[in-house]
Formats: sequence, C-alpha cells, structure tokens
Amino acid sequence: APENEAKVLAGLDAMYALDLEAATTYFQAVDASEPRDPAGPLFLAGLYWIQYAQAFDVTSAGSPLELKFLAHTEEAIKRGEALLKSNPNDAQALMWLGAAWGYRGRWKVLERSWVGAARLGLKGYRYLQRAVKADPGLYDDYLGLGIYEYYADTMPSVIRLLKALVVRGNKKQGLAYIQTTLEKGKFSKIEA
Repeated sequence: APENEAKVLAGLDAMYALDLEAATTYFQAVDASEPRDPAGPLFLAGLYWIQYAQAFDVTSAGSPLELKFLAHTEEAIKRGEALLKSNPNDAQALMWLGAAWGYRGRWKVLERSWVGAARLGLKGYRYLQRAVKADPGLYDDYLGLGIYEYYADTMPSVIRLLKALVVRGNKKQGLAYIQTTLEKGKFSKIEA
C-alpha cells in the first residue's frame, strides 16, 4: 500500500542513519499492516544484516543476530512462496524471494563461505530474473542481479572450479545493473 511504501522508505532512511530503533518501528508497522506480504520480515532481516555487516569480525556464527536474520528471511520466503502459489508470475513475490535468498547469500559472503554464498546467491538471482521478466519496471531487482553478477565474476581463486562450472558472472554487467537501481530504484537506491 502507498502508506506502507512511505513507511518503508522512512525505515530505510532511519536504518542507513543507524537509527535502528526507528527503523524497527517503521518495518514492524508495515509487517503488522500487511501480514501476508514478504516485505515486512525482509526489511526487518535487513536490520540484522546491517548490524552483522558492521560487526562481522567480532560476531560468531549462531549469534542472536544470525538467528533473527534467518528467522525473518525464512518468514519472507514462506510468504513469497505462498503468494506464488496463487500467481506463479507475481513479480513482487518473485522480487521479495530473490531478495531474501540474495540476502542469505550476502550473509555467507561476510562469513567467507564462498560455496554457500554462490548457492544461495544463484537461487536469489534466478528469482530476480523471473521478476524482471514479469515486470522489467521493478528497478530494485537490478541491484540483486548486479550484486550476483559482480560477486560471481570476482570470487576468490579458492573456488575457481565452482566458478567455471556453475557460478558465472559479468562484473561489467553487474555494475550496469547496480547503476540502473541507483538511477531508477525505489527501495534500493541508497544501497546501490
């Protein structure tokens, strides 16, 4: 709903200003207003991701942040899959699913779990490809596509075999996708 889009944007502004309490309030309000939509839990997961990214060098696997992050992305995935059951081409549901799986992949990047990151990122990438096919005007999708393309092309040499067999990317295309989000995105401009 438009009023919830405004809350999400205000929540994102608060999140990037590291006012996590205000961001939580906005995102919880969106979630309460639209309890079947994946957006609420996905944006709440984003709060845990940003906290983890800020302190990943001192945070261990299985931390409360990780558990909350996984619970919220799992809820977003569950809701997105439920929406796809009624409409397999629901571009927004595909977008949220791609974002949730992509977020999980980015978590693995922070942990330097390259194989896990590639597997989860590819799953998110495939949802985002379907979302863009269903609605090319969802410009926030291009951020996830760009992140995947960039990381897949610049992964460490430790996993070159995996990269050669499965995880192909294009750094230049990835940066172009990210630029598209920067110019035209709604929710992902700051991150882009």
